[in-house]
Amino acid sequence: TDFERKPIEPRMLAKRAHYMLRARHKANDLHRNEQRINQAYRIANLGHWEWKVAENDFSISMEVARMLKSSRKVLRSVDDVISRLHDDDRQKFSETNVRVLEDGISRNVEIRVPLSNGRERVLVQWVEAEQDQHGDYTQLTGIVQDVTEQRANESKIYNLAHYDSLTGLPNRGYLKQHLDFLLDQASATETQVAVLFIDIDQFGRINNALGHSAGDELLCNIADKLNDATQSHSLLAQGGEDSAPDLEQMILLRTDSDEFALVISQLRSPEKAGVVAERISQ
Repeated sequence: TDFERKPIEPRMLAKRAHYMLRARHKANDLHRNEQRINQAYRIANLGHWEWKVAENDFSISMEVARMLKSSRKVLRSVDDVISRLHDDDRQKFSETNVRVLEDGISRNVEIRVPLSNGRERVLVQWVEAEQDQHGDYTQLTGIVQDVTEQRANESKIYNLAHYDSLTGLPNRGYLKQHLDFLLDQASATETQVAVLFIDIDQFGRINNALGHSAGDELLCNIADKLNDATQSHSLLAQGGEDSAPDLEQMILLRTDSDEFALVISQLRSPEKAGVVAERISQ
């Protein structure tokens, strides 16, 4: 708004009108930029919050409130935000904020939000501190991103790369990833690692005679029986007893279309691997 005293001077009136129009254009540009930023936030699943610690003045964006399955009216403090988080993540959320306030170093933390359907929403938060005129860190700003879909996709990709889709067993990729660790573990504990390959004879004939569905069913049955044996440690039990050994661990994998592998780690005696192979063949 503006005003002009009478009598009106045309030249001054024109200047004021020009100023008002320019201010109006600037306001429109600012509004459009805010809309673009909000749109970008929605597309990227981003939001923010600000906390002036000394005044305990807390504000939160609508996007973050939505991520927390709440509203801005309800989330009036940091404690209100913490109450919406998974029980196991509340402490690390608070500790991250405290550490950023202490040293001013920006940090990020991954937190979960329980949902009513039993699932969880995964959020990543970046926290930065701002200094006052005395150089003290008195304000925190948090940028929050919903990465639930991203984490789900990462899990799917990992499972496809490391687990067999038919039997659910770890596959050759899993073996390659973990074999170095098992060998290092064996070296540190002065034990050994054995890898037994279990091949199904004449499996191709079963597929040709009965079809692939029958072959898949056979593979699943074999996988279940072998997995039950490894879980119960009956393959390693001494004297046929079902008591679990002290150290040995077994991982069953499907490494090819008609091939399984059994990895036995922390073996104290290589002869035990021969015993396991004999029991499997029986």
